[in-house]
Amino acid sequence: MQPQSQFRNLVFEGGGVLGIAYAGALRVMQEKGILPDIQRVAGASAGAITAALLAIRYDADGIQKVVAETSFSTFMDAPGGFFGSLVRTFRNYGWFAGSSFSDWMKSCIRSAGLPESITFKELEALADSPENMNSRDNCKYRKLYVVASDISRGIVLQYDANETPNKPIWEAVRASMSIPFFFAGVSDDPSLYKDPDDPSSSGEADDEGRPKVLLVDGGVTWNYPIDVFDDVRFIDNAEEKKLYEDPIKLGLKSVFDEKHVYNKQTLGFRVDSEDEVAAYKNRQQAEARQIKSVVQYSMALIQFMRGLANRSHLKKLDWHR
Repeated sequence: MQPQSQFRNLVFEGGGVLGIAYAGALRVMQEKGILPDIQRVAGASAGAITAALLAIRYDADGIQKVVAETSFSTFMDAPGGFFGSLVRTFRNYGWFAGSSFSDWMKSCIRSAGLPESITFKELEALADSPENMNSRDNCKYRKLYVVASDISRGIVLQYDANETPNKPIWEAVRASMSIPFFFAGVSDDPSLYKDPDDPSSSGEADDEGRPKVLLVDGGVTWNYPIDVFDDVRFIDNAEEKKLYEDPIKLGLKSVFDEKHVYNKQTLGFRVDSEDEVAAYKNRQQAEARQIKSVVQYSMALIQFMRGLANRSHLKKLDWHR
């Protein structure tokens, strides 16, 4: 079955509860016959939630239904009351436990007819099946890429079938939405999720007893991972190579190796106000916000970090996709 559009990849920005807005955009893609062509989805924070749902065969209507039926205040679970949250903040660096979100995410996976513990490798196998690849249905499996922030090592941690094949996808999404101070951070050891069939990895922690790393909101370091698919690995076939151009020829000074490309098959989704768009594109100063409480202070700080992460990654050409 021949693709109907040039797009193969979707990327969703993090920040806030954006599922309803994203569902509307996805519905337009459905109406134009574009959504069945999408093979890969990626996101950070709230964007990782939308990406994960789309990867496990939810379409625009399904995502909107889930969002409409979900009271996101239930994610703010605080077992132990005030003192329990206080202890949790000092021990796990977050006021809310995040267990309710984990249960919700696993429920969404089960509702899609999949085992709640499905891994990135297992999901990719479903996405690569001939039946799925040839389907023109809006509801189809897609390869998933999730971004989290590893603050123990000061790096971006990318979850996918290549890097963390045996990682349950719900755990990756839980890590990606761990807003600092709001949700408890996630302790993880990425070495435990390497492919056991890979002779270079035992699938266990190293002999040094490397401690688990602490993961928080992916939006802190890579809130809008629009360039996650800028690699020749994601060129589908020779005929479609014409859709790609060397970033150097386009005036970019790539920090990546020679395999890096400007991928025109990637389409990004983000939600910004007119003032925010002007601030990003024209380097204008955003309007000052009132900060009169610890909550407002925390939200402003997180918003600042996400904006800084966007500015460090985005190039002028990225606004075209």
